[in-house]
Amino acid sequence: MKKRIIPRAVFIALTALILVFIFIMSSKPADESDELSITFGYRLCELFKPGFKGLPESEKTSYASQINHFIRKAAHFTEFAVLGALFFTDFYLFDVRRTRCVIFGFLSGAAAAVFDEIHQIFVPGRAGMITDVLLDFAGVVTGCLLVFAVTLCFTAAVTRRPPKAVQ
Repeated sequence: MKKRIIPRAVFIALTALILVFIFIMSSKPADESDELSITFGYRLCELFKPGFKGLPESEKTSYASQINHFIRKAAHFTEFAVLGALFFTDFYLFDVRRTRCVIFGFLSGAAAAVFDEIHQIFVPGRAGMITDVLLDFAGVVTGCLLVFAVTLCFTAAVTRRPPKAVQ
C-alpha cells in the first residue's frame, strides 16, 4: 500500500496540471486563441505541405487558416483524451475496480467538459457550445478506454501461466 503513495501523488498532480492547462487555454480571448491555432497550423503546413516555404505570405496564411478549425477541435479532443486517461489512472491507483474507473472517469471528464464550456461563456469572444462538450467528452471516453485496454492487456500478460512442459 505504501509503495503506491508516490504514483498516486504523481498522477493526481498530472491531473491537476492538465485541468489547469485546459482552464488557461480556455481563458484566452478568441483572437488570442485563434492566433495560437493559426500559428500551429502554419507550423504544420511547413512540415507537411511540399513547397510551403516558397509560397507568398498570403497563401501561407490561407493554408494555415483552412486547417484552423480542425486544429482547434483536435486540441479540444486531445486535451480531454489526456484528462480521461489521467482520471482513469487516478481511480485505478486507488484500487477502484476497472469498470468503475471507466464510469468515474467518464463522469469526471463530463463534468470537466461542462465546466470548461460554462467558463468560456465569460471569456471575450468565446462561447460555450454543446458540440464542444460532446467533442471533449469523446476525448475523455477515448482516453479512459485506451488506458482501460492497456490495463486489461497488461493484467492478461502478467497473469498468464506459462505453458506446461510436454512429457
